[in-house]
Amino acid sequence: MLIPVKQIISLPVYTQSNKKLGRVVDVNLDIENHAVVQYVVESGIVNKDVFLISPTQVVSITLEKMIVVDTITKELVSDIKVNRVFSPQTFGNVTTFKEE
Repeated sequence: MLIPVKQIISLPVYTQSNKKLGRVVDVNLDIENHAVVQYVVESGIVNKDVFLISPTQVVSITLEKMIVVDTITKELVSDIKVNRVFSPQTFGNVTTFKEE
């Protein structure tokens, strides 16, 4: 089954034990392999936690929600919050960002 990226964005994310992690806000793609590398999930309204979920951690995706393994918790992912630096690369009229 195929699902458009625009339907994945804003999809609620739950663990297998039904704890809500947040919503998908972005998808990181490997442009060389044309594959999903990470789903970016944010929780909270003011103090947002950011989770980077790899496809191997996803149990299922439906049109209603994404379910991920129970081992993803705020405590365990605190080390992988987004604190990366990206530099812009322009190719014609398209600008991409590459991690430094």
